[in-house]
Amino acid sequence: MKQARTLNDKELNLLLLYTSTRKYAERDRCMLLLTYWAGMRIGEVAATKIKDVLAADGTIKQEINLTAEQTKGKFARTVVLNEKLRKEILNYLLTRFTKAELIAIQYSEAKEKPLFCT
Repeated sequence: MKQARTLNDKELNLLLLYTSTRKYAERDRCMLLLTYWAGMRIGEVAATKIKDVLAADGTIKQEINLTAEQTKGKFARTVVLNEKLRKEILNYLLTRFTKAELIAIQYSEAKEKPLFCT
């Protein structure tokens, strides 16, 4: 099977520019960058929950631990998040919640909800 072609920097910037004009721009940008910078499959991105990325103090974790049910190959794996990606995730979450709500989520059932929703 052939390897899928990846985007170059110019193509990524054009795609990010296009997503910035759409209704859910922050969400789409964050999802796109998780696939590009972290190498996550779109099914893994869709299966990611708030608790997977949010630490108890309201900051973004340095890595996402995907369970076997969240991955394609049915093997658990760890995805490392660089500083730029953690900032993007935090920016996205701050469009949905206040900083105080992000801390409170850790103690509610909302942490089990999907990270991305409309």
